[in-house]
Amino acid sequence: MAALTKERDTKKYGATADPSLLSLPMAATTKIWQGALVCDNGSGYATEGAVSTALIACGKALQTVDNTGGAGDLSIPVERGCFYYANSVGDPLTIADRFSYCYIEDDQTVSRTSGGGAQSIAGIVLDVDASLGVAVLVGAATQVASSVAEAKAIQTRTVTVTHADLTGTSDTADVGAILPTGAIVLGHELNVTVQFAGEDDTTIILGGTDTDAIVASTDLDGLAVGNYSGTLGAHPIGSFSGQQLVATFAATALADLTAGSVTITVWFFVP
Repeated sequence: MAALTKERDTKKYGATADPSLLSLPMAATTKIWQGALVCDNGSGYATEGAVSTALIACGKALQTVDNTGGAGDLSIPVERGCFYYANSVGDPLTIADRFSYCYIEDDQTVSRTSGGGAQSIAGIVLDVDASLGVAVLVGAATQVASSVAEAKAIQTRTVTVTHADLTGTSDTADVGAILPTGAIVLGHELNVTVQFAGEDDTTIILGGTDTDAIVASTDLDGLAVGNYSGTLGAHPIGSFSGQQLVATFAATALADLTAGSVTITVWFFVP
């Protein structure tokens, strides 16, 4: 349609500037119970909360509606806002998860993580109560708090290796092994806290091979105390192999090291 050339009678949607009450057309052959977590199924129709990556949380069902017909034959009244839903048994939230995302486990239950990327976002956690459950901010208002949740969602894991941990001719420290399922790695830091000494030509490689590494040094005792940080650069975020998060130490005799300590930190989030 072309741009306006005269005044337009633009109709208002809802009774307020940011409507909290919605009437959503339902998906075919779908029954939603009053009080359930209602979602858009990704095709514009309301359905109940379930394990899925396609759902968009909309709000709370204000009545029970059983649509036995086709898509859109019936509609359901939905309220956006903050509501208490049941806390997951297998993946529970705690008060420390306030202002983080929680995820849809079913039409009345939310979980702390996405189940390895299998569950959609339910909303923002505002409270966790042993009796009432998890207070979830559901609907468009979740977008207001999304930056807070995303910032809090960034986590770290560390592995510290000292000279006393190194024996033989080659040892490894696997940071990837301690990351949770579904972690997307954002970057890393290698922090030498005590300079290594006692064995010349000790090497350390973090990621890939010595020609394709995130951090590589053919002379570990030449690395001064300090941080050696970077991103995953040549390795696409979220598609790294386990080897890219393994630090490899090698020397003729690692046990001859008399000093040295390094901490490897990885930043990640779980969507």
